[in-house]
Amino acid sequence: MNDRRDVYPMGKLRWLGSAIQGAVVAVAFFAAVVVFRLGWFFPIVAVVGAAVAAMVAARWGESQGCRIGRIALALGSYALVFAILVWALVGHQSVRTFQATWQDHGVGNFRQDAEVFFEFVDYPQPRYWGVLDSPSRPLAADGTASVQIDFLVTSDLGCVRGFRHVRIGDIVDPAVINGNGGYSRGGQSVRSPWASDFWWCQ
Repeated sequence: MNDRRDVYPMGKLRWLGSAIQGAVVAVAFFAAVVVFRLGWFFPIVAVVGAAVAAMVAARWGESQGCRIGRIALALGSYALVFAILVWALVGHQSVRTFQATWQDHGVGNFRQDAEVFFEFVDYPQPRYWGVLDSPSRPLAADGTASVQIDFLVTSDLGCVRGFRHVRIGDIVDPAVINGNGGYSRGGQSVRSPWASDFWWCQ
């Protein structure tokens, strides 16, 4: 009887250990994504991490049936933790607002789009250009040369992946601001409004 009472708690600890091992491997391999950023490396890390979690769990199984169960538990824990991390930290969207001065450059590109160039007040060198439909009329309505711009920013692991303007001053009509634009930094030494303090974003 004593042997049986001793076996069951030990078995439960081993099963719990498999779940913990899978979770730890998920966190470790997600950290690898942080180091190497995203792209095609992301699915590769996910698959390799699952294989490592399965191998770690397999080493602790005493019988074939026990080993299969522990591998399944480790893989389930791995998938759950990895999915939570991806959901919480990848593809995060936020709105950032900048004050900028503007200049209407008219129809100045090869596609004959109407362009407005913006210079961020707090970041003098970087310039952002946006394509607007008849831009000078709505922007000049209040007689000022500065305007607030709202950007919808997509970030992965705290690093900016992309952005697009969704409001310029009081203009929110997609038919006018249409979301197209570009950004020039003006040199590597110039401070960027999109820069992050996280070392893995550098």
